[in-house]
Amino acid sequence: MRSRWTSTTIRSIRSLVPLLDRVLVQRVKAEAKTASGIILPESSVEKLNEAKVVAVGPGALDKQGKHMPMGVAAGDRVLIPQYGGSPVKVGEDEYQLFRDSEILAKIKGELLFFAATDLFVVAVDRMPSTRNYDFLIKLLLIGDSGVGKSCCLLRFSEDSFTPSFITTIGIDFKIRTIDLDGKRVKLQIWDTAGQERFRTITTAYYRGAMGILLVYDVTDERSFNNIRTWFENVEHHATEGVNKILIGNKCDWEEKRVISQEKGQALADELGIPFLEVSAKSNINIDKAFYSLAADIKKRLIDSSKNDPSAASGVNVGDKGDAGMASKCC
Repeated sequence: MRSRWTSTTIRSIRSLVPLLDRVLVQRVKAEAKTASGIILPESSVEKLNEAKVVAVGPGALDKQGKHMPMGVAAGDRVLIPQYGGSPVKVGEDEYQLFRDSEILAKIKGELLFFAATDLFVVAVDRMPSTRNYDFLIKLLLIGDSGVGKSCCLLRFSEDSFTPSFITTIGIDFKIRTIDLDGKRVKLQIWDTAGQERFRTITTAYYRGAMGILLVYDVTDERSFNNIRTWFENVEHHATEGVNKILIGNKCDWEEKRVISQEKGQALADELGIPFLEVSAKSNINIDKAFYSLAADIKKRLIDSSKNDPSAASGVNVGDKGDAGMASKCC
């Protein structure tokens, strides 16, 4: 069985096509894992060889906001988050639907294993595109556990609030499309777990983020003091020039407040980033926080495309091709 797998010829990518709207990933059960790969049943190998070849991206962006695509062929080994994906059935086949930014890496040579990810063989096919936006912007919420990142996201995306605390496991995301200066901007907002044990997962998403909201709780001094550490993580893992904003949540809880607005502003000035106090519960400044960050990112991308004409195709959906931050992604 092992020799059959290693000798199987996988079709090469004839040309690197732009990122697709969505990628169907079929999880194929392996018979065994080895130090050099996974052993597949022969029937699975044959099925994978018949899959269409497309290109997907790891979510990484260059400084112009254009995706840096990664070719994935049927039979390739990829790292996919354990948490994420939606079940999809096409005919008799069952798939998992992943966004391009959820694929962490294409594996070559020695395999890499992470605590909260698993290894799967990919069979990919394209789904119909339904682009209805001018810009696609990926945002990331980071900060200590319990500061209200998920509540901020829920308030912004669904205009709702839940008082119960349920910690985020790994990473989650929501979509909201907004209007900015007459342009349709699709926001893909990722909510990360604050606990240390999930740090390996969350840092994998820094690179693809175009904007990052660093969130602390105004009633929790420790969460405020830890912002510098979160900021250092961003500087180390995120794309150079990524937009950032400091968010002080729970500003309506005055009787429990331990961090003044002046202190929050002073930290933001020190870090050189904008600052807002918000309340997910009372819906104070939530929209303003996301809108202002998205506006700054849109301006940066447009300015970058003017300075680098080759990046212009990454700005407007109307341009030919699907490259750049207007590439199709759920």
